[in-house]
Amino acid sequence: MIRELHQDDLPALSAMIDALSIQHGTNTRVVKHALARDLLGPNPWAITRIALRNTEPVGYAIGCPLYFAQFGERAMNLHHLYVSPDQRGTGLGTQLTLAMVDMARQLGCTFFSVAADHDNESAQRFYKSLGMRASPVTGLRFAMDL
Repeated sequence: MIRELHQDDLPALSAMIDALSIQHGTNTRVVKHALARDLLGPNPWAITRIALRNTEPVGYAIGCPLYFAQFGERAMNLHHLYVSPDQRGTGLGTQLTLAMVDMARQLGCTFFSVAADHDNESAQRFYKSLGMRASPVTGLRFAMDL
C-alpha cells in the first residue's frame, strides 16, 4: 500500500533515509524535527509517499516541486526513492514512482524528472522501463552554504 506520510512514520523514514545514504556512500545528517517541518503540515516543502507491507513502512519517495517562470511550467523532481532490500523486486519502487507521477499531474506539472548516477545502470533501466527518457544535464550547478 502507498499512502501519505504520517507523523508516526518519521522514525522509520529517518532510518530509511540513513539506509539510502549508506547505499550511496554518503554520510547522513537526518534531523527528525526538520523532516516534520519540511514533509508534514499544511504546506510541506516536499511531497512524501510511504510504502507499507503489513502496516510497516518499507519504502518511501520524496518529490520536490520545480518551477520554470519563463515557461509558466510546474515540474516535479523525484528527490529520493527507496525500498528496503527485502522488498525489492516486489513492485513497490514502481508503485512509489507512479504515485509521485500522479501527484505531479494533480499539481499541474508538465514534466517529471529524476537523476541517476552514471554508473547505476539498474536505476537507469528502471526509470526507462517506466517510460522516462534520458535527459543529460548540461552546464554546472553552483551552490553556496547559507
